[in-house]
Amino acid sequence: MDITFIPSSTELMAEVRKVCDWADRIRFAYAWMHSDRGRAMHWEALPLAKIEQGIVGVQGYGTDPHVLRQFRDECPGRVRVAESNRSALFHPKLLLGEREAETRVVMGSSNYTASGHGRNTESNVLVNCSAEDEFTHRVQAFIDEQWDRARRKLLRNQATEGWLEDYERRYRSHRSRPLEIALADLAPTDVVGLSAEVLQMSLPEYVSLILDQDGRELSRAAAKDLKGQSDETVYYLQLFPSEEEEGFIGFLREVSKVWEHASSLEDMSRDERQRIGGTRREKYGYFGSMQGHGVFANYTLEQPVIFDKALRLIPLSGEVPANTLREYLEYFEDIERMGIASSTRFLAMKRPDLFFSANEAMQRQANKVFGFKPKDPDSYLEAISILGKAPWYTSGEPERENQKEVWRYRTALLDTCFYEPRTKQQKGQDERPTA
Repeated sequence: MDITFIPSSTELMAEVRKVCDWADRIRFAYAWMHSDRGRAMHWEALPLAKIEQGIVGVQGYGTDPHVLRQFRDECPGRVRVAESNRSALFHPKLLLGEREAETRVVMGSSNYTASGHGRNTESNVLVNCSAEDEFTHRVQAFIDEQWDRARRKLLRNQATEGWLEDYERRYRSHRSRPLEIALADLAPTDVVGLSAEVLQMSLPEYVSLILDQDGRELSRAAAKDLKGQSDETVYYLQLFPSEEEEGFIGFLREVSKVWEHASSLEDMSRDERQRIGGTRREKYGYFGSMQGHGVFANYTLEQPVIFDKALRLIPLSGEVPANTLREYLEYFEDIERMGIASSTRFLAMKRPDLFFSANEAMQRQANKVFGFKPKDPDSYLEAISILGKAPWYTSGEPERENQKEVWRYRTALLDTCFYEPRTKQQKGQDERPTA
């Protein structure tokens, strides 16, 4: 028997791929499994046709529905679900490959997720041994025991479909919210014209609303925190660029220039990706800072192709059909630890004429405009549908020069109405672990 220590999740990915390629038969028991809608490297490495026996946990809704549906469709009856048990958590992480008289076992701390095979700090071992070794017998016995305990079979029948539909609903409502850096934990100061009346405004009226945000007084407590000055010093929202700060419109100008020479995140420089994604360390969180969302920042910098698959759905000009927008939003929902703030951050950066960033600052005041919070694909689509009836939203390009730039970025600039910085004290109170 030979044991190899695997000290990192990236090395684990390579070893898992080797075992899956080598094996004729695969058995596994995992607490959680996630596939990023079938696109993640670790999922592509798992040959479903070779699965002989598998058990997957769903406690805490840590396994995504796409995984369960693929098991049901491609290897029916060969994978079972270990459902929630209040007295004991189903928590193994074990993959067994078999070929003739040999076995290879990968086991340790990693769930079968993108985080466990590429981002997290993990430790695992690879055990090469004979099918006759006592270690192999004990691993097989453990899998058999969990198989017998897991009564939920994934079959192609009505009962399984009903259970999957119920699980998917619960998964959507209970899944962990990603760690987005909010912009507005302070009681906001008076925001000019922020109400449902925005939906009835003509383009000139809406342009006036946005221009009136320039110089808007923000919280004095936030001013002291951001500038390190006294309570008497007031901080103001800046719309246009100056020597000290680029402002909201200046920021969008630079973002638009990036899209002129790059058709995807992968084509951009690292600095440009950080700007587009909002992960660069900056004083002001234009359109929702994503600095605190480590997984999002890592994908943006190191694996941008994951987001590019969705961003290709959104053209740089012209209409975006509702079904295309839904497909885009649901793509992000199926990526581990992503959500509406992540997907709409990119939407607002690529199409500021049509879409807004549903960051936390916006969520806190969205009721004033929509009567609800656009916090998931369905409600975001509803919000865009409502905006689609607003005269300023559907207006063609104006002739007056002072209106053209606001019109070009009109929907994303709603963010200027919601923006309030947060104090360091409030940011500390909101910190949540990302593991």
